[in-house]
Amino acid sequence: MPPDRAPQTDTPSSSQLAASLTRRERQHDLLARFGMAALKSTDVVDLLQQATSLCAEALEAELCKALEWVKDADGTERLLVRAGVGWHPGVVGKRSVGPELASPAGYALKTGEPVIANDLGAESRFRCPDLLAEHGVTRAINVIIRGEGAPFGVLEVDSSREGRFDAADAAFLQGVANLLGGAIDRANDATERRRTEALLRENEAQFRSLADLIPQLTWMADASGAIYWYNRRWYDYTGARPGETEGWNWRSVHHPDHVERASDGFFRAIRTGEPWEDTFPLRGRDGRYRWFLSRAVPVSGPDGRILRWLGTNTDVTEQRKAESRIIEAERRLQLALRAARIGAWSWNLEEDRIEADARLREIFDFTADQPIGGSDVTGRVHPDDQPRIGGIIESARRERGEYDAEFRILLPSGEVRWAVARGVVTDSTPERSLTLIGVTWDTTDAKRAEEQLRLSEERFRSLVEATAAIVWYTSGAGRFEAPQPSWSSFTGQTFDDLKGIGWVEAIHPDDRPHTSEAWRAARTGRTIYKTEHRLRRYDGVYRDMLVRAVPLLDAGGAVQEWVGVHTDITTRRRAEEVLRETEERYRLAAQATNDAIWDWNLSSDRIHWNEAVRTLFGYGADTGETSASWWMDHIHPDDQDHVVTGIHAVIDGGGTRWNDEYRFRRADGSYASILDRGFVLRSPIGQPLRMIGAMQDISVRKQVEEELEAARFTAEEANRAKSLFIANMSHELRTPLSAVIGYTEMLEEELADLGVDSMLPDLEKIEANARHLLNLINGVLDISKIEAGKMEVHGEDADIAELTREVAATVEALVSKKGNRLAVEVADGLGTMHTDVVKVRQCLFNLLSNAAKFTEDGTITLSVERAPPDRRARMRPCPPTWSSSASPTPGSA
Repeated sequence: MPPDRAPQTDTPSSSQLAASLTRRERQHDLLARFGMAALKSTDVVDLLQQATSLCAEALEAELCKALEWVKDADGTERLLVRAGVGWHPGVVGKRSVGPELASPAGYALKTGEPVIANDLGAESRFRCPDLLAEHGVTRAINVIIRGEGAPFGVLEVDSSREGRFDAADAAFLQGVANLLGGAIDRANDATERRRTEALLRENEAQFRSLADLIPQLTWMADASGAIYWYNRRWYDYTGARPGETEGWNWRSVHHPDHVERASDGFFRAIRTGEPWEDTFPLRGRDGRYRWFLSRAVPVSGPDGRILRWLGTNTDVTEQRKAESRIIEAERRLQLALRAARIGAWSWNLEEDRIEADARLREIFDFTADQPIGGSDVTGRVHPDDQPRIGGIIESARRERGEYDAEFRILLPSGEVRWAVARGVVTDSTPERSLTLIGVTWDTTDAKRAEEQLRLSEERFRSLVEATAAIVWYTSGAGRFEAPQPSWSSFTGQTFDDLKGIGWVEAIHPDDRPHTSEAWRAARTGRTIYKTEHRLRRYDGVYRDMLVRAVPLLDAGGAVQEWVGVHTDITTRRRAEEVLRETEERYRLAAQATNDAIWDWNLSSDRIHWNEAVRTLFGYGADTGETSASWWMDHIHPDDQDHVVTGIHAVIDGGGTRWNDEYRFRRADGSYASILDRGFVLRSPIGQPLRMIGAMQDISVRKQVEEELEAARFTAEEANRAKSLFIANMSHELRTPLSAVIGYTEMLEEELADLGVDSMLPDLEKIEANARHLLNLINGVLDISKIEAGKMEVHGEDADIAELTREVAATVEALVSKKGNRLAVEVADGLGTMHTDVVKVRQCLFNLLSNAAKFTEDGTITLSVERAPPDRRARMRPCPPTWSSSASPTPGSA
């Protein structure tokens, strides 16, 4: 919705032009005067009141008001009359108008465009607000007041007199509104700057407190190099009292051989203003010197003048031995901020001509009489920002909108500044070309302050994280009155749990008395709080803690707050306990064992022995420590080569374990059999350092082993003699028995031919007993063969069912002697098997004969079936399996 335009009239007369010119000059003068006021003041309410008075005067109107866009608690939006002139009592600060598009002020707020309504009674675009109607307003002009973020509100001039507002009036009113927006931004920036400065002061106090907790010796010196402050670590280390080493007296704790060099280097740094670094020894309270890496950096003011020096001394004694250095860098803090600067400008886009005040020329480094064009300004925008700024300007020009950008300025000197520019493009009129009007202010100091704050907070956070400790702070009375994220993260306590003295509940009950007493004593004496106790972690596990806290005092010496650190020393405590237990176990083991324990220092080639080297081998007290060659010379000459070669193969080959058996010469010249074992200790890079081991006297075991070997040999000889005897005896007995059996068979045949049957039973008994005796002799011979490992097996294929029936027929007569019955159960489809048939038949004869021997009037069952193959075994053809049983059953079954 465009603003109201005046109808076209004839060319104005010279008197009209003169009046118009006079009015514009007065407006420019008022605008400049208000610009100076806006730059000097950050009181927004006062500036709003000045602006309404100035605008009413400049536009020759009796009413003007500044409306602030506010939102109530219920979300309702309204435009509150924050300042004004000409209104009835009770309007300013209390009355509001609606922000909707149907009102002139609401339209200017929502669209950002100026609104000119020269006849509210006939106006079809808007309704006349009640507040204007009450004051008889007939015409009004509205422009938006925009801050850095959301719009602040609307600046409105109203009149009940005859006349007309035009575009030039709107441009003037918008200029005042823009100055108000810039002043509001500066006021907000000033508030933020004060907050930033407060945070910097707080961080400085925390830095000093933490300086007492860090392991470095920290100090501060004035611009001439005279030291005026040390942290507590300095006094703890040097043993000096406050006042003894201040000024230039720090030279008294320097090593005489290094003090002149260190002093010359520090003086040279003071003269040049460059950071200083050196390494030198300092004397401790015990009179011994330790090496320190000392660094100092100058802290400069806004004008570049050095204000003081910050320095640290870091103990690098151990690091120096290991040829490494620990770098502890201290970054200086920038404590001063320059006031923000603002410049007003008007850019004629068609003529590419910029009218700028002295402030803008100062920001962009233009001279007072230098003509400025658009390319001159954009050319000094940082090259990385030029594409973006060009796009914003073109968009504002094309859309007749606002221009709002933050960018960097690259000055001819190479200096880079940060700036913010805001403006609005006015519509083209017959009186004025298309123009971009706006303001620019220098935010370099604010940017630097933000960066310094970020670095300071990052430094503080990094210090806390690097210490892996719990950092906390309390009120001067020693009570937790604010959340403690680090404490809560470790203990799991909420703020409600730990506030006041609730933190005590996280301390082990046994440690609470001495903790409370130490805390009470520190608070009473305003001294450093030192103690150790166990603190419960969130998982219920107690951890050993080293606790330190320092009081922060005000100018009067009263404690403002306490800053403390809990450091987890559980691992160190456990390591100390394990070391003590290990040393005690080693001492007891060395006393209790009969082994000769040795510790070989490979670098010095010396071996330390325990008491057993004397009790086992008879050597004197002078053998508590010997050379390695002493040990090697006492090894039996026949064993020296393999022992020395083997142990050096482990040491030189990167191994860790070695063992060997050899003979070791006693003090009386005899040799003891030894089992020796050792372990190689190496450095992190694998270099052998020490070897620890134990020599065990195994002479008795060796003697027993030799006796057992002799006994085994004697038993084997006796067993071989027995087997030879059995073999010879079996041969000598089988020959006559075979003859007896042969002649008995011949007699049976002859008597059968002669018909003499009365003697046949006796001959059969002779033959049966002879064969039984022959079977016994064959069995003894088989046993001898088995023991000698010479049992022979002759495999052949046999029908399982036929073999079973043959065996049953053979033993049937033997089974029936005691009234027994033989039952044979042969399953179908048994097939054949490949085996030693004679051996299988003999096994079945023995099994059935034993069953017959111990059974009377019963049933003996011989059953044969094929068992299923084991499916877990390899898949291959499985031969038939015998499953037989000889079950003696009393009576008939």
